[in-house]
Amino acid sequence: MSDIFKKRMALCGNTVSDSIRIQSDEIMQKTFTNDLGYRQCKLYSRTMEYLEDVEIKYQYSQVYTINKDQVEYLAQFRPGYFPEKKYMEPDGIERFGFYIEIPDKNTGVHEMWLILGKNDKNSFIRYNILKCNWMFKWVKNKQIYSCLGIIRNRNNYNSGVWSDGFFTSVDNQSQFIIPTTPITETIDYNDKNVLASIGTGKCDGIFQLESSGMKSFMKELKPNSLEDMIAGISLYRPGPMDFIPQYIKGKNDASSISYDCPQLEPILNSTYGCIVYQEQVMQIVRDLAGYSLGRSDLLRRAMSKKKGEEMKRERQIFLYGDEASGIPGCVKNGIDEQVANKIYDEMLDFANYAFNKSHAAAYAVVAYQTAWLKYYYPVEYMAALMTSVIDNPSKVAEYIYASRQMGIQILPPDINNGEADFSVDEGNIRYGLSAIKSVGRPVVRAMLEERRTFGPYKNLEDFITRVSSKEGLNKRTIENLIKAGALDTLGGTRKQFMSIYIQIMDHVNQEKKYSMSGQMSLFDLVGEEEKADFQIRMPDVGEYSKENKLAFEKEVLGVYISGHPLEEHEERWRRMISATTADFQFDEELNRTKVHDGEKSVVGGMIVDKTVKYTKTNQVMAFLTLEDLLGTVEVVIFPRDYEKNRQWLEINEKVFISGRVSEEDEKASKLICEKVIPFERTKRELWIQFPDKETFLDEEQIVYGYLADSEGEDEVIIYCAKERAVKRLPKNRNIQINEQVLSRLMNHFGESRVKVVEKAIENHF
Repeated sequence: MSDIFKKRMALCGNTVSDSIRIQSDEIMQKTFTNDLGYRQCKLYSRTMEYLEDVEIKYQYSQVYTINKDQVEYLAQFRPGYFPEKKYMEPDGIERFGFYIEIPDKNTGVHEMWLILGKNDKNSFIRYNILKCNWMFKWVKNKQIYSCLGIIRNRNNYNSGVWSDGFFTSVDNQSQFIIPTTPITETIDYNDKNVLASIGTGKCDGIFQLESSGMKSFMKELKPNSLEDMIAGISLYRPGPMDFIPQYIKGKNDASSISYDCPQLEPILNSTYGCIVYQEQVMQIVRDLAGYSLGRSDLLRRAMSKKKGEEMKRERQIFLYGDEASGIPGCVKNGIDEQVANKIYDEMLDFANYAFNKSHAAAYAVVAYQTAWLKYYYPVEYMAALMTSVIDNPSKVAEYIYASRQMGIQILPPDINNGEADFSVDEGNIRYGLSAIKSVGRPVVRAMLEERRTFGPYKNLEDFITRVSSKEGLNKRTIENLIKAGALDTLGGTRKQFMSIYIQIMDHVNQEKKYSMSGQMSLFDLVGEEEKADFQIRMPDVGEYSKENKLAFEKEVLGVYISGHPLEEHEERWRRMISATTADFQFDEELNRTKVHDGEKSVVGGMIVDKTVKYTKTNQVMAFLTLEDLLGTVEVVIFPRDYEKNRQWLEINEKVFISGRVSEEDEKASKLICEKVIPFERTKRELWIQFPDKETFLDEEQIVYGYLADSEGEDEVIIYCAKERAVKRLPKNRNIQINEQVLSRLMNHFGESRVKVVEKAIENHF
């Protein structure tokens, strides 16, 4: 009978296995949409070109091994559909690298996945897929395409390795090679947009250019080529720094460039007549005095090591030559002795701290690359930058402030949307979970793996139930997650979570004990509909005040995320100060702080810590920690100034402090207090404009009427436009500027004629 069946099947042109497969495919076709994993998706090429709508079954499977557990994410198309065959390369070779947009069944959120390759573990072909989350570039036939990159299953963002221009996925279940090129090889080093952005001085996070001095220099220099950046990095050092005004003048005005002798022009024309590089020093002594290559390098070394006797001897050789060494000298080559001496002196001043050009060029290339990344990928770059300093809260705070100035929003950490490091979330930066105090990376990895495997956390009880068994998770960890705002999306307030989390943890631990001992609880005996009645409910306790929430964030993150106590005063703060707290931090690049010892500075912020000390004469002095939008600085207040200002020197008081900088070796500088003024007592001026003096005299009594019921320290100034006359009202007419007074005046005279001007902080002291 079997022989007959086989013969009949053969007549139909099929083997038994083929027929079974066809029948299976037919069954699968008819039941495809009934599967729980069914999804309607969109298919994209590796160049992110939309191809067509497709239908898949989304699946994941867990593989258990002795060494570790592995999760595979899979996509199964309708029978007979093979994307790699349908969209073959022109050469007919089957390649992967397609992207598929898959909607989440529960949330409806569409996520992009990369199709890695076939998985033939059963009779139906399935494809390994990995979620995409960042951008990279790959090359085909010398043409650059922009594509999404992938993340590995186990929370490792380095999802592959570079080798010979290829990007290779190294996940256990598959290996896939995408022809690619590192992004640094595609950078245009003459991009005017990038150079213009550097010229604005907004160089936070840019290698070598983020110090306050370099920011000011770049703003003044306005580089229009990589050559300018190389020169700028070389010049911003003791010694060469003296040439900066000359360099900038020559760059902006070619007619201002002059050379001490004609032989210098071909050597210094690229640097606008300035000595900038050690190589130029070597070329000068060769072309002017006739030094050999080797002898010119010996002179460079002698200059850099400041060997006095040797330099005196070399001056004579440079001027008059050395017959034994075959060096004719400048004078024999027709260069005036006085001019030669001047050139030698300039070389001496320069060479003490000079760079060689190759060294400066390497620095400048990296600086340009970081500026390019910041310009074209600002959100991604700033997120990576914060991750690089994740253990330095003051530096994180500095970059957070810079990001906000760039229009980038900083989102709080989120257990359902965040990652271990700072990440990009719909054009914003999401705070990294591993940056939360007492929340270690192993715990974060475990929580994220649980989320990726079994989906988002639904509520606080669901979260604690699923992660309570993870190693390193304790009450302190959960408490800090709550304080940081990482659990805000779980359907409750931070105050509710803090009130109930211990009860939930105890309940979960009790259920585990019952389960391990084989006992049944009352919860196990009730039906599914009744179980909701036994769930722990959130207490009706409201939410913490904004001040408390900010204090919690500061405690566990080291920075404020959802706001800052000073943000409403930011405009006034920035206008009044001469230095930020970041300027007092030790800069390893400069090998010092940005403020100088003995320099007078004005800082402003909130007092967050105070330590009182008694001198030998039993007088009171204090050490304050003053915090602004960027970080903190220590302020020392000696007895005389403490007694005069003690009413303003309390925790949470917002003050401006004027004083002298006290610099310490390889440490943050301190500020020695001289004067203190609270934020609310800063002086302002109210300016009221009139078209002419006659109009003012007509309306003078109206003005006095509007000001009559307000007393304070703010001065009132009248400006008559026609006469360009300024009248400062007497002190008995001083007022307290407030919304009520301003509203009256603006309603009567118009908004354009009434203006409030903050007086410079120096005028208060």
